[in-house]
Amino acid sequence: DCPQRDERMGWLNDLTVRTETTLCTFATHQLLAAFVDRIADTQDSSGAIADTAPFRFGSRPADPVAACYALIPLLLYRHYGDDRPIRRHLDGIRAWCDYLDSRTSNSLVAYSYYGDWAPPAPDTRIGANRFPLSATVPGEFVSSAHYIATRRALAQLARIVGREDVAVESEQAAQAVVAAVHAAFADSLGYCGGSQAANATALYLGITPEEHRPTTVDALVQDVTARGRLTTGNLATKYLLEVLSSNGRGDLALGLVRRHEYPGWLYMLDRGATTIWERWEDATGGGMNSHNHPMYGTVGAWLYRHLAGLRLDDDAVGFSRIVIDPLVTTPVAHASLALNTVRGRAAVRWTRTGDEVTVHVVVPSGATAHIVPVGEIAQAGHHRYVFGVGTSNGSACMDRC
Repeated sequence: DCPQRDERMGWLNDLTVRTETTLCTFATHQLLAAFVDRIADTQDSSGAIADTAPFRFGSRPADPVAACYALIPLLLYRHYGDDRPIRRHLDGIRAWCDYLDSRTSNSLVAYSYYGDWAPPAPDTRIGANRFPLSATVPGEFVSSAHYIATRRALAQLARIVGREDVAVESEQAAQAVVAAVHAAFADSLGYCGGSQAANATALYLGITPEEHRPTTVDALVQDVTARGRLTTGNLATKYLLEVLSSNGRGDLALGLVRRHEYPGWLYMLDRGATTIWERWEDATGGGMNSHNHPMYGTVGAWLYRHLAGLRLDDDAVGFSRIVIDPLVTTPVAHASLALNTVRGRAAVRWTRTGDEVTVHVVVPSGATAHIVPVGEIAQAGHHRYVFGVGTSNGSACMDRC
């Protein structure tokens, strides 16, 4: 973080949304397991953790967006089958959740430092200490949403290690906040007046009741379409791309990713960037201006999961089940991805010629893959599928090596 100034810190808010990209890009099992230990080292008797680990900068209590305390152990279990971080830290994560619960008012988490930090300049308001805060989504909404995410992750962790009492307790606590968020912030444009950040966050984190989902999705799609750009910051940019893609609008997500105008990743590239910036702006000087920063690296997970189309099944343990569902209905004509998993190499490579798509898949030993376009479950080995764009019918053949 921030090689151009004296702030090389382990920020928890960064890892809340970047752990998935990190795990898929680098061999970080041991590093991230050790980082959870460092988070626990910052915890005080009230259950509060700190913004950075080791704690040298920022605040304690941490901003409630620090859901990575629970999410990292969960993702390590899903990627590696390692439950040791869960067993070591379940009680600490529970204490952090209990601390956040003690900071609620009318079931909403009542404090926020960063929220959806540093969105594009037109969508920013300058807060205390000249912090670039979101002008479209209140900090109380963002804090409460991430408290819900932490509680729900805690429930999953508890079930993995047989602590059903903790799981039930945590789910009930989360549900009370879900109801409060919906009551306080839901409206005819989804949430918070149709804010991209609020709508994407509510949809991605499962806060939106089923009957309110169509309204929220429609409002999000309409806002992105009308603006032709994103208005999201540090956290909600990941959620925005994911939600658009999972609701059949991967074309809109791709348009944001391929945008050359400000704000966008290719805007950075066109100005000579070789690493991703801290801000959407091309800023220099002594402030928020790092040109080598993880904040918007969340796009990596979207490229892997949706454009290439290889992702973990939601209930996978140690990369036991993967999903192959590439984004083949856009101007992109080919993509490929290979991951070195705990079970071996997993890979997908697809090309589209006219209306015909050919997909090559490598499923690692001991794993299965759901090939979504053809509705098949593939076992370990090398597979090839051919199907038409926009259809669920395909032909498949298997090549064993």
